[in-house]
Amino acid sequence: MKNNVIFLDIDGVLNNSHTKERFEHLVFVSDNKVLLLKELIDKTDAKVVLSSTWRRGWECKERIQNPTSSDLADIRLFEALQTKLKEYNIELMSYTEDFGFRGEEIDLWLKQWA
Repeated sequence: MKNNVIFLDIDGVLNNSHTKERFEHLVFVSDNKVLLLKELIDKTDAKVVLSSTWRRGWECKERIQNPTSSDLADIRLFEALQTKLKEYNIELMSYTEDFGFRGEEIDLWLKQWA
């Protein structure tokens, strides 16, 4: 059986310019979009890898010993995302490295996890 992976971007996927949900004055994720993601996961038995810039909070939690206020804001946003996804029984498996080219970041992840 093949392993299915969803490389999840947040902005424009789980939210958009019309999203009303906010987290600390930032556009957050829409429940109806998260529900659609859950339906996709259930139908495909896919694992979710965060490829969005929202992964920065995850990286900060893991790698930065003395986070700045900006780092802490990213961590709070990521934790809020994680909490929201858990409400729908969605777990993030991993995240892609951030070096600026999304396709290459995903390609590297695929090679590392092959």
